[in-house]
Amino acid sequence: NKAFYLKYDGRYGKTAANLSLYYEDMNTVFETYNQNYSDHKGARLNFNTPFELGSSSNISLIYGADFLKDHTVQKTLKDDLVTPDMNMNNVAFYMQSKLNLGTDWILKGGVRYENIRFKVGDLTKNGKLTAGDNNNSDAFVFNIATRYNKYSYAQPFASFSQGYSIGDVGLILRNGVPLSQIDPKPVVVNNFELGVNGKMNIWDYQLTGYYSTSQKGTTFAETSTPGNYELSQVPQRIYGVEFVGNVKPVQWLSLGTVLGYMDGRQDLKKEGKYKDKLDNSIISPFKI
Repeated sequence: NKAFYLKYDGRYGKTAANLSLYYEDMNTVFETYNQNYSDHKGARLNFNTPFELGSSSNISLIYGADFLKDHTVQKTLKDDLVTPDMNMNNVAFYMQSKLNLGTDWILKGGVRYENIRFKVGDLTKNGKLTAGDNNNSDAFVFNIATRYNKYSYAQPFASFSQGYSIGDVGLILRNGVPLSQIDPKPVVVNNFELGVNGKMNIWDYQLTGYYSTSQKGTTFAETSTPGNYELSQVPQRIYGVEFVGNVKPVQWLSLGTVLGYMDGRQDLKKEGKYKDKLDNSIISPFKI
C-alpha cells in the first residue's frame, strides 16, 4: 500500500481556502489465488466564506469541487484477468451552508452535483471475449439538518441527507457479463437521522437513530454457481440505533463504549411489502 497526501491551506480576505491532493496504490492478495490492484487519484478544492447577519446570527458558505479517478482490476497470481479493467471518473460540485441563529439554533443545508463516468476494458475468459463498454450518469443530491444546543446536557438534532454511489460491479463483470446488461446506474439513498447528545461533568454521550431508504438498492447475490453473482436492484429499507458513552474520571484517562444495532428489509417481489431480510454484506451484526 503506497499513499501520498498533500494539503494547502490559505486565507484570502474573509475566505479560507484549502486544496487537498491524494494518491493511493494498493495490491491485495486473497484466497491464495487472486489479487486486487487498485489505485485512486483525487483532489478537493474547498472554500469557506463567513457572513454576519445582525449582532447574534451568522452564516458560512462552504463550496468547492471534488475530483476522483479510480482504477481497479482483479487478477490471478499469474496476472491473468479475473475482471476487466474498471475505471471510474467522478466529478462533483457542492455548496453547503451553516446558519447560527443566535446562540441556541444551528441550521445546515447543502446541494451536490455528481457526475460519474464508468469504463471497463475487454475481458477474455475460457476463450470467450466480452467487449468493454462505457456507462455515464449524474444526479443532484441535497441535505438539511438542525440542532438545538441551549442545554449542554441535552442537544437534540435531526437531519436528512442523500448519498449517490455505485456498487461492487466487479462481482458481476468477472462472470463475463457485459456492462450494458447490468447497467450499473449509481443509486440515490435517502438517509434520516434523529438523536441527542450531551455532556454532564465527566460524562458525555450520543444516542442516534437512523433510517435509510432506496427505491433501487444495489445488492449482489451469489447464484447457484459458487463465485458467480447477479445484480439485484430492489427497494430497500435499513434502520438502526447507536449509543456512544464516555467518562473521563481523571485528566489522563478516558473510558467509553459503543452499542449498535442495525437491521434491514427489502421488497424482492416489488409489491410494496418489505418482508425479505438483507444479508450481512449490508447489515452489520450487533456491536458492543
